[in-house]
Amino acid sequence: MPKLSIITINYNNLEGLQKTFESVFAQTYQEIEYIVIDGGSTDGSKELIAQNKDKITYWVSEPDKGIYNAMNKGIKVANGEYIIFINSGDTFFNETVVDKLLSIDNIYDIVYGDHNLLKIDGSETVKHFPSLITISYLLLDTVPHLGTRIRKSLFDNNLYEESHKISSDWTWFFDALLQKVSFYHCNFIAVNFRLDGVSFINHNLGMEERLLHLKNKHPDYLLILSKYLEKNTEVINLKKQIEEIYSSRWIRLLKKFNLTKL
Repeated sequence: MPKLSIITINYNNLEGLQKTFESVFAQTYQEIEYIVIDGGSTDGSKELIAQNKDKITYWVSEPDKGIYNAMNKGIKVANGEYIIFINSGDTFFNETVVDKLLSIDNIYDIVYGDHNLLKIDGSETVKHFPSLITISYLLLDTVPHLGTRIRKSLFDNNLYEESHKISSDWTWFFDALLQKVSFYHCNFIAVNFRLDGVSFINHNLGMEERLLHLKNKHPDYLLILSKYLEKNTEVINLKKQIEEIYSSRWIRLLKKFNLTKL
């Protein structure tokens, strides 16, 4: 049995898939089972996968029912002791990332690093994740999904919820934390993550799905998060009022000295 299964999902992202392939194939760690799940792309992705079939353990190109349906397909055929997701367009930070992730003690169930965030304007910034994942942290943020080493047995009879479009990785991590699954943070950048993906663009939908999950499974935590969001909205509105008052005073001052046309 291979120690690691890397899973890539893709749909009509030929350029991104090429970058991901180059990143995976460049890894110094070689005991990899590589699985590619394509959603029936028509942009040449299928042909690219076929061209690299000698480096891919398993691949399929067929219509699916969304991101998490595709991920579940990959999990079901994976044979590794651990799984790492790296989706099309995203890349490992360097060629030694997988080596580093696999060098961490086997006692940990979920091993994650930091993310290098690639913004739409071309700039970059590093997202540092905490060493200790707590309920209070996870209610407001998340554990990185891409480039994270996850013990494959955690998915036994516990796949991603396919009814959610963008938040099933968060709900899966949240439930795992409540079940006392162990997390370990690596103090290095694991992934270059593009901020143009569906989960980043549809932030409001993501929060709606989180709230629905808490309502259905963890109502006590739903109450806590709802109260926080209410208070946070109040704080944001107060800040806006302060800025409006500050700005209006400056405008009056400029008008007083006839400087508004400068």
